[in-house]
Amino acid sequence: MKTALDDEEIARENWSEHEQKTPPHALSGTQGYKVALAAVRGDNTLAELAQQHDVHPNQITDWRNQLLAKAADVFGGEPRPDEPTVDLNVLLAKIGQLALENDFLEGALTKRRHAERKAMIDRTHPLPITRQAQIVNIGRGSVYYEVLATM
Repeated sequence: MKTALDDEEIARENWSEHEQKTPPHALSGTQGYKVALAAVRGDNTLAELAQQHDVHPNQITDWRNQLLAKAADVFGGEPRPDEPTVDLNVLLAKIGQLALENDFLEGALTKRRHAERKAMIDRTHPLPITRQAQIVNIGRGSVYYEVLATM
């Protein structure tokens, strides 16, 4: 007859077998490079390399792609364009100027009649109609509303 102690011993045996299996681990940079290089050579399949080095095949594919992407840089591939230097003070000054102009226009527009502001909406302009309506301070729905001619 099987007892609770027998079940506990079986569970311990199973657990110790589980602990003996090595979980997948991260390889060092040099080891990853070697695996990626082996994948580029194509001597073994990804599944074989994954089993040999105890890593997932997707990880090997990522390493291989990174290696191939950066290999051209080593031999003077296409030169990367230098990023233009940006003067932050100039950008901040431009932002301030635009903010002042927007405030001025907003004040001037609110003094106009609704029909005049509605006439300012340009349906062919790349700026969305919703944003144009916000700028001229009218409801978006009124932009689309057209008065029907009475008979």
